[in-house]
This record gives sequence, structure tokens and C-alpha cells, in this order.
Amino acid sequence: MTMQSKSFLLEERENKLSSIVHPDDKHGMNWIESTHKLGDTIAPGDVKIRRSVTLGNEYLELCVTFSNENDYDLLLQKGALGIYVPFNDSYGKASICMTQRCHAHLNTCGSSSYIMGLRMGGDAPHLGMLLCEGELAAYSIERENKSNDRGDFILHPPFVHLMPKQSYTVRMKFFWHEGKEDFLGIIAKEKNFITVTSSHFTYFKGEDIRVSASVAASELYSVSAILDGISVPFEQNGSVITVNPRSDVLGEHNLIFKANGKTASCVYYVSEGFDEIVRARCVFLAERQQFNCEGSSLDGAFLSYDNEENTPVYDFRRRDINSSRERIAMPLLILLYLKHYGKKLSKEKYGYLHEKLMKFVTFFKREIYDESTGTVSNDVGYENSKVRLYNYPWPTRFFLELYELEGDKKYLFDAYNILREYYRLGGKNFYAFTIPIVKMISLLGKAGYEDRKQEMISYFREHAEIIIANASDYPAHEVSYEQSIVAPAAEFLLQMYFLTKEERYLAEAEKQLATASLFSGIQPNYHLYMCAIRHWDGFWFGKRRLYGDTFPHYWSVLSANAFYDYAKASGKGEYFDMAEDALRGQLCQFTPDGRATCATLFPLKVNGNPASYRDPWANDQDWALVYYLDYLSDKGYFQS
Repeated sequence: MTMQSKSFLLEERENKLSSIVHPDDKHGMNWIESTHKLGDTIAPGDVKIRRSVTLGNEYLELCVTFSNENDYDLLLQKGALGIYVPFNDSYGKASICMTQRCHAHLNTCGSSSYIMGLRMGGDAPHLGMLLCEGELAAYSIERENKSNDRGDFILHPPFVHLMPKQSYTVRMKFFWHEGKEDFLGIIAKEKNFITVTSSHFTYFKGEDIRVSASVAASELYSVSAILDGISVPFEQNGSVITVNPRSDVLGEHNLIFKANGKTASCVYYVSEGFDEIVRARCVFLAERQQFNCEGSSLDGAFLSYDNEENTPVYDFRRRDINSSRERIAMPLLILLYLKHYGKKLSKEKYGYLHEKLMKFVTFFKREIYDESTGTVSNDVGYENSKVRLYNYPWPTRFFLELYELEGDKKYLFDAYNILREYYRLGGKNFYAFTIPIVKMISLLGKAGYEDRKQEMISYFREHAEIIIANASDYPAHEVSYEQSIVAPAAEFLLQMYFLTKEERYLAEAEKQLATASLFSGIQPNYHLYMCAIRHWDGFWFGKRRLYGDTFPHYWSVLSANAFYDYAKASGKGEYFDMAEDALRGQLCQFTPDGRATCATLFPLKVNGNPASYRDPWANDQDWALVYYLDYLSDKGYFQS
């Protein structure tokens, strides 16, 4: 059955919606395309379910009631009840994603829960949802086991006790909005809705923490704040409630605001100081994650690590846990630690870490990098059956930093040699990460290699022109469309602006950045705030091998880097804040004893499997600390 109002064109079957389209949408996008329908449910067999759909001119309302018509009580744990809300969040060709797919940002925080849907290309109208009745405590996902499909979202109420003849109702209102600011403005006007804000959601130990909740009401009653299960004092100024918690207890903290019969939770994190995090991590890498076995091809490699078994992890057949590729972040982190903290280290500690670093260089040149050709292989023995362009910019950056640390021009030539091979292999058409444009040109110029400098500039210009010509028609990479294609495009053009001061690069970078920012969430939860959507890394890089939302994921730092550079280029201060929060959000992946996790699975369940866990493997996540060091260095942190 077709239903239509001024703002909604719907297809309905058995009180469940198979299509939501805005009648005036020039793209005609269906926002809930899926095998599951909006309003499908999960529940035990002895729970009766009633659904209703109400269509107004400016909104669509879905109401689901779970009833106990038995003569016994039902104690329904979180996850026992669920409502499918299958926003159209999947990846295909970029041209399709721009107009026919959305990013779904979910906030299951109590009775002030919401979903902010954003069309991937940024064109309004966008679809949002806010909760009008009931509470939501988590979400699960059902999905295909492939990287390009984020899956269908299942919203879960909290624990529910239903006595005989009792019911529990979840009522959701869907509406159109113009983007992030408009969305926040709309939910802030919903009667008694609670919106939570804070300057950060990851704080460093000792920082001043202030978290505020704004209630959409002129008068407040039954007001309280509960931190980690204990009532805490609060300030009230009109309709705004503010809590100023202590910041000396490390780890995750859950703060719940209650007012006018509504609830909203936020989850923040208190981190050890950054200096201590990076120190502990580098020590752990040197002591636990560098492989030492004379005569082995792996001698000197930095490997993944199993924190459950306390053993190294390596599989020649599985490239995402081999001896190279993304794992070059580990020796790069040690290198940068020596560069920035070396003067504060004792001679013995510096010498120990430096020895470990140089042992890796020996390994890399013996097994991975062919100095005669510039080829960077996938694994030991120069195994390169599948050429991977991602592998080239990372060691380019490594050798540039090593040249600055050691002063030996052979390392500068290594960097040049590798990046030249990247472009010979077709790199101008590839959106790789961490291409050090400005650093490469600066160091080649200072070393007197003018011909090589001009050669690289010509490569960079040609590459930039392809990015500009492609615009939003992004080439598919290992995933068809993802944040780590878009953010590097923005960053490449920003570096070209810094190199040349040509305004056209800045203007084009701004377009790319607008698209990249749509991946980043704004929910009041350190897992989600300024974290870019990614949902496959737990399978490829983790021990549990489970697809699903990985929040946070370290490649959010690619967006952080672009936000920061754009702020410097444009003077727009809000991008400094976005960069800072995107970087801080990664720190929860590192523990004070130097351990780390490669993936934090966020949903309650994925395909019925328990999720909401830190994967036991440390693998490739050290890029988060590498980028944070770059950020601090650029801000002059190490000059004091």
C-alpha cells in the first residue's frame, strides 16, 4: 500500500514500511531499503506485538508495543526486544553512494535517543529519528559478511519487566532535516528532550570535566544526575543541568541525566596523559612485539600481539596479520618517540629503543624493501604476488623521519626511491594515506636534490589534478567507498595548498572535507564523538573475526589530520576542535601498561554473536599515536 503526505511517500506492508522517500527529493532516494522492513521486530514467542504507523505532513510516527498477555511475569533482558530500523547505509559505486545511500549515526542513550541519517553526498533532505516514548539502551546489527554492507540496525530497549497484562511501548518520530546543525536544532525543541554536550568526551587525567544537559522545557522537575550508578551533585541554570565530575579515575564513565520523566546518558573516558601513553606503548612494542630469533626471516619484525595469550601473532597466508603493511606504524612510533622525546631519555633508554629501531630497518631491507627497484613487498622473502599501493607511502614517511633522526642521506634516497616506484605503478590514480608531500619536497630541497624535488612536484601535481577531476566520483579501493578514501583526498589537496599557496587547491579540498565530515558522529559518547564510521576492521585485523561497527577506529585520525590542516589554512576554529576530539577519541585503545587493541566492536550483537568488546589483538592501531604525535609537534608541544 502506498501512503503519501506533503513530506513523505511511503510503501507499507502489514504495518511495516519498505520504502521512505521525500516526494521532492531530486534523487528519489529510498532511506530504508532492505530485506527487513521498518517496524520488523524480535521478541520471545510469548510476547505479543502491535504496530501502528501515523503519517503527518511533517513527520512519520512508528509505534511498537510489546505486551505480556500471559499469566506469568516476563523479565526481558537488554537485547531480548528489538525493532528494525534499516537505514540505507551500505557502499557501492561512489556515484551511487552520493545520492542513494546514507550514514546512520545512532545514539541509544535512554528516552532521548535518536538516529541522524545523512546522505553520503551531503544533499538535503536527510532523514532523522527521535524517540518520543520508551527508552533505548543499545543496538545490534544483522549484515552480510562483506565489507561493503553495514547491515540492518536493531534498536533495543533496556531491561523490561512486564507483569501480566502489562505493555511496553516504543514510539519513534521520523522527520527531514538539512544537516547536522539543523538536526540538533530540531531535537532540541522536542518537548522534554534532553541534549547532552561537553567540551570533550575523552579527557586527560586532571583536566576540568564539565558535562551539560539541556532540557527542552521551561520548567524542570524530578531532576537528578547519576554517575556510574551513584547520584552526584549538579548545577541547574534554567533548563540546563551541569555536572563537574572528578577526573582522577581512569577509564569509562556513564553519566545519566534525568528530568521531566526523560533520561539521557553520556559516556566519557578519562585517559592517562599522552606522554605516559606513548612511553608505555613504545616500551611494550620494544619488549613484546618485536620478534627476536636469529636465523628466522622474521627476526627484527614488529608483529601483531595476542593480549590473551601474551604471544606474537603472524600468518604468512593472512596478509592483515603478516610482518609488514600497516604494522610499520610500530617502528615509526618508536622513531617519532626518539625524535620528540629523545632529549629527555637516559642514554641507556635511548640506546635500547634506537637499537630496536635499527634492527627493524635491517629486517625491512632484508625481507620487504628492495633498494634496487623501490619495490615494497607484502611480506618476508619479498613476497609480492599482489601489488598493494597502500604499502608505499607508509615506508616513505618512515625513511623521511629516519633521515631527519640519523642525518644519513641514504634514507632520504630510500624515501624518494619508494615514492617514485609508487607513482610508476600508477599511484596517481590511487588515494593512499600518509603521502608526505610537504616533508618530501622540503627535505629534497634542503639536501640539494633539485632534480628529484621537481620530479616529485610533477607527480604530486598530476595526482592532484586527478583528484580534482574525479570530484565526488571516488575510485573504489579495498572497500568500495569509505572515509579513508575521502579524507586522504582532502588531505592531499591541503598539502598541495601548503606547498604551492594556490587557492584552487584549498577550494577543492574544502569540497572533499565536507563529504569526509559526514562520516563523523556527534553523539555524546567517546566511542562515537568525531569518530568516522567503519565496520569491517574487526574481521580483517582482529582475533574474533567479527564484522560490525568498530567505534572508535584509528583511521579516524585521517579525518582529524584533514580537519586540522583545513583549520590552519582557512582559520575556521571549529575544525581545530573537531581534529582534537577525533584524535582524543582513539586513546581508549591503549592501556596504561602499554597494551593496545586493533578493534573495538561497538554494537550489542552482530548476527546474533555477542559484540561490544575490545578485540584481544594489538595489530595496526598505532597509527593513532603516530598522528597524535604529528599534531602535537605541529602545535609546538615539543618545543617547550
